[in-house]
Amino acid sequence: MEIDTAKEYNKVVVSVKGKIDAVTAPEFEKILSDLIIQGEKAFLLNFSGLEYIS
Repeated sequence: MEIDTAKEYNKVVVSVKGKIDAVTAPEFEKILSDLIIQGEKAFLLNFSGLEYIS
């Protein structure tokens, strides 16, 4: 799984490529949690690069 984040206007775009499953989900959750802790409130989640979601 590859996760890219970019600040665009007043939101964070989170683009995910590859697979989200039981192994990779904790990494995805940590990245989002860290952004929330940093004060981010608006997100756009781009899953167009995902091949699989479990």
